[in-house]
Amino acid sequence: SRSSAASDVYKRQALGTLTLWRAPLLLYRVIKESEMAQEARMMVIPTLKGTLFDVPCLFLLGVMIVTLWRIPHLISQIRQYRRGMNEHEIILFEFLEWLTDIPFFIPGLIVLLALWRLPTLIRFIHSRCKNWWQVRYAMSTIFFIVILDILSGFAALVSNLSLIRTATFFHALKHNLKEHKYQYKLPTAEPISSVRFINESAEYYFRHSTAFYLSSTTTFLLLITDICSLINVVVIFLSVFHVKSFLVRIIDLFGRKPSRDL
Repeated sequence: SRSSAASDVYKRQALGTLTLWRAPLLLYRVIKESEMAQEARMMVIPTLKGTLFDVPCLFLLGVMIVTLWRIPHLISQIRQYRRGMNEHEIILFEFLEWLTDIPFFIPGLIVLLALWRLPTLIRFIHSRCKNWWQVRYAMSTIFFIVILDILSGFAALVSNLSLIRTATFFHALKHNLKEHKYQYKLPTAEPISSVRFINESAEYYFRHSTAFYLSSTTTFLLLITDICSLINVVVIFLSVFHVKSFLVRIIDLFGRKPSRDL
């Protein structure tokens, strides 16, 4: 029985040595930390256990490396690694964070492609976001702002090209900029919830954009009202202009005798 137990230990040692990425660490600990042969043999067991967890973690690590955005935070976590910490838990935690990032990836990519918002996005995240959840929420908020930029820009372009409401647009913009100048304040501390902190910060950072949105939307709605009113006036004018001939046709239609031809 002793010989079979010894052969099992030697097999484990051989397997532990064959896992090349853990072999240097195993040899270092055997040489530096083991005083007895039994201690050296028992060091093989955690090495094999670590190897079994290494394989799936290497796959997860490869996925995160390909997508790039988690690499800086992963490197910072690796630098903070100390002996006794579980390296597999670090990689698993980063992978779960990576999965959480996925729903925010496409909005974040659109925000990065919107070059006019990129400097504000970087400054906003650098100065106001303290954790990854705040970064994600800020991404979704600025994505919504980019959509408003596109819609409001289209409305402002149509309103100004029509020339009918150009003066109205600039007058409303001047008024709204003045109204929003002192309406919002930048929160200096974070005793409030993270969502409210990001919302109030976004209201302050994008207060001028809010004024633009209100001005362009109001002007565009007034332009639509003008067009509908103009169509209504034309219809009324045509109706009044042709009312005499219309009445004559009605009288002639009802006054005509029915035909007896088969």
